[in-house]
Amino acid sequence: DSLAAPDRSRLLTLLAEFIAIPTVSSDPACVQDMQRGAVWIARQLEEQLGCTVRVSGRCIVARCGWDDQKPLVVLYSHYDVVAPGQGWSTDPWHLTAADGYLYGRGVVDNKGPLLAQIFAVRRLLRRRAQHIRAFEDDGEGEYMLCLQAEQGKEETSPPRVETPARPGEEGCPVNVLFLVDGGEEVGDVEGVRNAIREAREDGWLRGQISGILVNNSSWIDDERPCI
Repeated sequence: DSLAAPDRSRLLTLLAEFIAIPTVSSDPACVQDMQRGAVWIARQLEEQLGCTVRVSGRCIVARCGWDDQKPLVVLYSHYDVVAPGQGWSTDPWHLTAADGYLYGRGVVDNKGPLLAQIFAVRRLLRRRAQHIRAFEDDGEGEYMLCLQAEQGKEETSPPRVETPARPGEEGCPVNVLFLVDGGEEVGDVEGVRNAIREAREDGWLRGQISGILVNNSSWIDDERPCI
């Protein structure tokens, strides 16, 4: 179902802020904007989800949940964009709504989907449920990842530190790791490899990885998310 009105309004406000940062990874003139974009994303992951966040080069790595007994789900996305080019009828760095669509550089590729990831995890973490379902078939061949905890409780813990579970933490069946790439549009594979290697060495990938979700690909239609 759709987001509640307050969450929808908040998401659109943040998307407008995000679009306004010209994170063009191929343009040397945008180096400071790339850094500003990375800081902005790190802050959202901390404020919206209570994640523990680290920056590795142009990549941001954030983890929500540190229970070694639970599986790990990795969410990949990227925040860099290509230069707008010709043909725009609106300001590409200003979020514009027209005819039921949102226009702005990165709305589809990939700032909008990144915020959708954050808000999806945020919503699921805030849900109260008596029964936990993880990757459960809904009867129509579709699988849903239910990431549920006590209402209003958000979890975070520094790496390599064992802490007792807090109220609500027991109800969350998985840990989540965000890998947010800042060099996807320029093919900076080595930057992602370095970020993953550093994260693994420091214990950020501990736990069995049960799934990797990538939401950066061709769109199927206007209704189904790109995963």
